[in-house]
Amino acid sequence: MSVLIDMGTAAASTLGTPSVGSFFLFFNSENSNKLTRRNPSGNDFVLEGLAATNRIIISSASDFEGVIDSTKEYFIDGIIDMTGLSLEIPTGGAYFVGFNFDQSGFTCSDSGYTMFTSGAGGSGNVLIRDLHFEVDGTGSKVFDLTSVSGFEAIEINNVNFNNCTEIGEFQSYRQYFESGTGRFGGSPALTFSGTMNGIFFNDTIARVLDNSWSGALFQEGTSLSITGRFLSNANIDLGANSAFVDFVDTVFTQSSGFQLKEMFLSRGGTLDPTDTNLIPNINSSDLVASWKENQGLMNTFVGGRLDLNIELPTVFSGAGVFTDILGTWAASSLEHFSQPANGQLRNDGTNPREFEVFAFIFVDGGPNDDFSVRFQKFDDSASTTTTVAQAQSRIENNVGGNDTGLIIMDFTVDLDQNDYIFPQIANDSDTTSITVENKSYFIIKKRA
Repeated sequence: MSVLIDMGTAAASTLGTPSVGSFFLFFNSENSNKLTRRNPSGNDFVLEGLAATNRIIISSASDFEGVIDSTKEYFIDGIIDMTGLSLEIPTGGAYFVGFNFDQSGFTCSDSGYTMFTSGAGGSGNVLIRDLHFEVDGTGSKVFDLTSVSGFEAIEINNVNFNNCTEIGEFQSYRQYFESGTGRFGGSPALTFSGTMNGIFFNDTIARVLDNSWSGALFQEGTSLSITGRFLSNANIDLGANSAFVDFVDTVFTQSSGFQLKEMFLSRGGTLDPTDTNLIPNINSSDLVASWKENQGLMNTFVGGRLDLNIELPTVFSGAGVFTDILGTWAASSLEHFSQPANGQLRNDGTNPREFEVFAFIFVDGGPNDDFSVRFQKFDDSASTTTTVAQAQSRIENNVGGNDTGLIIMDFTVDLDQNDYIFPQIANDSDTTSITVENKSYFIIKKRA
C-alpha cells in the first residue's frame, strides 16, 4: 500500500484517484482545509479527529482576512506578497510557521511600510520559525511591536532576513530569543526599548551587509534596560561602516551581563580585534562585559595585578605581629577589579566569584630571621576580615650581600562584590624591620 500525503492544500478536483491499494491524504481547500482521505473508489472522507483545527494555511495575503486570530497557528505555504497589507499583532499574540526559510516567507517592497504592528493595547507573544522576510522598501521595516504587559516574549527560529531595510523595533518585551537565523544584505537593524530581561542571539549569521550603512545590528532605543543578560555566539561579517551592538554600559543592570562567547566577528572578511567600531560604546574590560574565546573581538580576563614599585621598611611592634606591607603597589591589567587602597585588590563584579591568587614576595631583612606572609580577605557584607592563606620562610644569611628571603604562594579564594584581599607580613623571630622588594607582586584571576 502507498500513501500520498500533501501537507499543503489542494482542491479535491485536482488530485485524481489513487490506484488500487493506495489512498491520498490532503488538506482539502474546498472543504475549509480539512484533512481528507481519498480512496481508490474516489470517495473522500474528512478525518475530523485529525483535522488541523488550530492551523490556518496561508497561500496568499488575502487568506489573512485582515485579522490575526491568536488561537491559531498560521502556516505559510509559499512566498506571500504582502504589498498593501500590514498585520496587527493582537494582545493574545501570533504564531507563524513555514516549510523552511527558502520555500516559505513574506515579502514587500512598499516604501514607508511596516509588516507587523501593535494596536493601542500592545501585542502578545510572537513565535516565528522556518520562513524568511524580505522587506526592502525605502523607510520600511518588518516589526514595530510593543509588549502588552512587559512579560511577553519574541522567539524567532530558523528564519532569514534578506535585504531588509530594517528589521524594526521591540518595546518592553521581557525576552527576545533568536536562534539559527541569518541576516543577509541590506541594513538589518533591530532596536530594543524599555525594560527587558534578556536578549539571546545564538547560532546566527550576518553577511554581505550594505557598506554604506552606519547603523548597528542591535541598536539601543528609548530607556533600554536589560536586567538579565545579552548572550551571543554569532558569526558576523560587518559592512564597512556598521557595528554589531551600539548599547552603552549603563543599559545593563548586572555585572557580566553582556556575554559574548565563541563569536566570529569580522569586517569585510578581516578579523581585527582593535576595531573600536565593532562595539563602539563598551570595552572588553568594562564591568558589564564577559567576552570569552572570541575571534576578531577582544576578550575579557577577569582579575588584576599589583607590583611593588616603591620599597619601604615595614616596622614591627613585636615578634610574630602581622603588619600591612609598607611601600607603594602599582596596579595593572585590572578587569572587574580595582585597587581601593594601597595593596588591596577588590572584586567589583558579581560573577565570577571564585578566583586563583599567585604571589611572589621577595624580602630583605635580618639574617636567619623567620618571617611569614599572609593574605587577608575583607568580607564587605559582613564587615569582617579573615586569613585566607599564610606561608613562612627564612631570611638567608648571605655573605657579602643583602640578607634575603622569598615566599611563593598559590591559593584560591571566593570574593563577592566589593570583597577584597591584601597582604601582611610578620617577623616571627624578633622586631627587626623587613623590606619587601620591588620584585614582589601578586596576581588574581578567575578560577579555571
